[in-house]
Order: sequence, then C-alpha cells, then structure tokens
Amino acid sequence: MADYDIPDDLLALQRAYDQADAKVQELLVGDEHREALAAARQERLAAVEALHRHPFWETVDNRHSADMALKKAAREK
Repeated sequence: MADYDIPDDLLALQRAYDQADAKVQELLVGDEHREALAAARQERLAAVEALHRHPFWETVDNRHSADMALKKAAREK
C-alpha cells in the first residue's frame, strides 16, 4: 500500500463518520429511539458527504488504497 500524506481535517472527518456510524448501529435496536436514529443517520450522511468531497481525493493515484490508508490512520490515533 502506498504512503499518503493524509490531511488532519480529513482524518477528523473520518473519525466523525466512524463515530456517527457507531451511533447509528447502536440505535438500530428497538423502535423507542426512532427520532434519535433519524438524527444519527443524518449526521452520518453529512459526514460521509464531507469525506468524499474533500479535495484530497483529487490528488491520489489510487483512491481505494488512499481510503484504506485513511481508515487505518484514523483508527490508530
């Protein structure tokens, strides 16, 4: 896998997405959290849109490898 110089703001976006996704997964159990689940899904959607619109992606030679490197770096810190 190639080495990528991942911007700090992109790392923060990945972490925000990971947190939002974990929140959605947690709220999927039961119907009593319907409004919270909808809000968490909106938060996750906003995070993934911000992630994929980041200008970093225009600079990489292999988006998949860069995405894997980003996810690994975001989870290491």
